[in-house]
Amino acid sequence: ETERPAKEWFYIPALLLMGLVIVIQRRRAAVIAADERKPAS
Repeated sequence: ETERPAKEWFYIPALLLMGLVIVIQRRRAAVIAADERKPAS
């Protein structure tokens, strides 16, 4: 029988991935908000 990692280990990459997505989305939202604030030339 092969050693399988505990299923709790799968939460770590999942949480890291989720955190990365949140950071990217928030940065994008900030860029979009900044674009809307400045007048279009």
